[in-house]
Amino acid sequence: MADVKTDSKGSRLARFLAGVKGEMKKVAWPSRKQLVAYTGVVIVAVAIVAVFLWVFDAALTEILRILIHR
Repeated sequence: MADVKTDSKGSRLARFLAGVKGEMKKVAWPSRKQLVAYTGVVIVAVAIVAVFLWVFDAALTEILRILIHR
């Protein structure tokens, strides 16, 4: 039988968390100004998509209403 090295769950978790900590140090965090600007871009983009979907839904509803009541 082959020699199998087993790690306890605790040591695997510790290695995982150490790796996470190392990766988090590599992250280029945005400045507060960038964060506010990016958040604004996301909010505007979501609003535009929401309006587009609302208009598309209203148009399809009207088209179906016209077709059904013919």
